[in-house]
Amino acid sequence: MSSFQPEQYGKYLLHARIARGGMAELFRGKMIGAKGFEKIVAIKRILPHLADQQEFVKAFIDEARLAAFLQHANIVQIYDFGEMGESYYLSMEYLSGVDLKTLLRKADEANKPLKLALSLFYILPEICKGLQYAHTLKDLSGAPLNIIHRDLGPQNIFITYDGGVKLIDFGIAKATSHDATTRSGSIKGKVAYMSPEQARGERLDHRSDLFVLGLLLYELSTGHRAYTGDTYAVLTKAGKCEFIPPEDVRQGLPASLYGIINKALHKDVHLRYQSAEQMRMDLESCAKELLAAPVMGKHLSRYMHLLFADEAAREEDAIRRASLADSVADLSKPKGPLPPPPPPPAEVATSAPVRADKKISLAAVKSGTWKFHGLAPILALFLVAIAGTFFLVNISTISQAVSEGRLAELVHDSKDKVMSTLRSVVSFSEEPDPGGYQESRDPEEAARFFFESHLVSVEKLSLEDIKRLQRHGAYMQKHHPQEALMLFEGLAVQFLGVGEIHYRLGKLYADAGRLDKARENYLLASKLNPNLTESFYDLGHIFALQGEYEEAEKMFARVVDQAPPYLDEALFNLAYAQNEQGFTEDAIASLRSALKVNRRHKAAAQLLKQLTQER
Repeated sequence: MSSFQPEQYGKYLLHARIARGGMAELFRGKMIGAKGFEKIVAIKRILPHLADQQEFVKAFIDEARLAAFLQHANIVQIYDFGEMGESYYLSMEYLSGVDLKTLLRKADEANKPLKLALSLFYILPEICKGLQYAHTLKDLSGAPLNIIHRDLGPQNIFITYDGGVKLIDFGIAKATSHDATTRSGSIKGKVAYMSPEQARGERLDHRSDLFVLGLLLYELSTGHRAYTGDTYAVLTKAGKCEFIPPEDVRQGLPASLYGIINKALHKDVHLRYQSAEQMRMDLESCAKELLAAPVMGKHLSRYMHLLFADEAAREEDAIRRASLADSVADLSKPKGPLPPPPPPPAEVATSAPVRADKKISLAAVKSGTWKFHGLAPILALFLVAIAGTFFLVNISTISQAVSEGRLAELVHDSKDKVMSTLRSVVSFSEEPDPGGYQESRDPEEAARFFFESHLVSVEKLSLEDIKRLQRHGAYMQKHHPQEALMLFEGLAVQFLGVGEIHYRLGKLYADAGRLDKARENYLLASKLNPNLTESFYDLGHIFALQGEYEEAEKMFARVVDQAPPYLDEALFNLAYAQNEQGFTEDAIASLRSALKVNRRHKAAAQLLKQLTQER
């Protein structure tokens, strides 16, 4: 590609050419408006030598006309269409990231595969949302547009560095109410991603797009394309809908996932999914069955920054420089140091609400007082708890297995079936950290290295890893609570069977005032590791806050039995729960025990005095 010199293009300042295809070229630019208005945009401009060919110009105008109707979070947004000199252009939303094809290639090169939890249960449902919108869109008169994308290969699915998923390039999309139609027998699109009817050059409807979604689902699930060979062989297979069943390509996937793939890839359009919304709902039902927690954009963003750290940094630098340029001359200046970015907003940690009608509130466990306990249940559970895999079981399944003593059976039944697939499709790299884990003296540096570099390279947590997890997790909770919450939400999916992770996540949810989520994670932590005393303590605290004093009493009694270093606090809170239920004598006994452990416990002494006077 020849070098590009920045240029003024009407109201747009073109900074750099970022892509060039057979029909158009794409630029990063800045729109400059009145009174200092400006916006970073992407400019798609028809190639100069095609500007006088009516067929190409018409196709470009059809794309612009169609794109004007498309306004959805999962579809790239078009801002403007116009003619400048002898060429036409589209101004559109600028996206920082890569297409899915590039992502998959980079993931393979870096040996950091895209996990099924992200690809099947976040990326594909987001695509379904965009397609459902496009397929059901109406024009200004209320008539259905009947839009079909017709080119849904990985190259037209864009993943942003912040975890966004966008459908791009509706250049060959078809709307039956417009002139962007295809002559009978002609074929447009990528042959490896075509429905049977598209490969045969037949008339299409929106269900053709849904078949292609099935091809993506097949590829992301099995690690192989449905159709392989040279162009003619692929086109022939696509026309006949001939592919190896996914069950034969990758064994060990859940039956519900095979069912979704096979339904999406049915040769008969009437037996296929009839809407993208139906497919999305089935994928989300499958995710709820298999995953302990929902997968969100922030999890994808974390993976993207892990995989494209250098590229994201260069992109951010280029955009910042472009934002400071007001003319071609500014862009042509030698690069110098940029002004520092604005400081991040201060993070505010909120505490769980405390009932205002109580004179004495429940004491919280001080950070740093919790101890490390036995890990046998955790290590056993790890065999069925790899992050983001298709075999993840939900919280109720794990809890029930632990409660019924079926943990060994659950592990035995699952490990042989899934381990080979985990390693090749969704597991972490088996390569050790370069040089091993290195502890830094600086707590911030140590915490970030542990979470951002060390944990992403291990498949199994060692006892030492869990000790570090406690220490660095407490640091992140104290100094970066919002970031820590996002981090531990990801870790809870990544290492489902580690009680300490769910305990820390529970504390983070409690700090954010999300008591139901905190309670759920404390319960799971206590089941995974019955020796994790703090989970019972904090669970009792939440039960009391929610007025469930009988359950709170059970939790605090469990803590007292384990005699932790904060036994006086446990006895005090046990007394509080007993008193709320009207068990005054029991409460007095617990308070006296608390004062035996710590005669300086002022709250216990105050409540004991109050209760004895009221008798």
